[in-house]
Amino acid sequence: MDNLIIDFLDKQPVASLSCVNENCEPYSFSCFFAFCKQNNLLYFKSSENSYHINLLLKNRAVSGTVLPKSLNTLKFTGIQFRGVLLNANDILSKGA
Repeated sequence: MDNLIIDFLDKQPVASLSCVNENCEPYSFSCFFAFCKQNNLLYFKSSENSYHINLLLKNRAVSGTVLPKSLNTLKFTGIQFRGVLLNANDILSKGA
């Protein structure tokens, strides 16, 4: 992963994530996250009973955006990504 992206993610606290519900409709939510440089993973915590976690357990595909903490609308930067949700017991999740 590009070092500019790694540095950016390392400094940001909030991501907006999107998944798909059972009717193939998009569903988005925001969350605080921590970035793991070693594995290029975003760790986030949520209630296991939340609607978005239940959706992600059925379809682990996820996409999202991360914007800077303070926005300068003249110099707007951010990243977009996609990935999959890992199980809490996945070896890559152990460091979360």
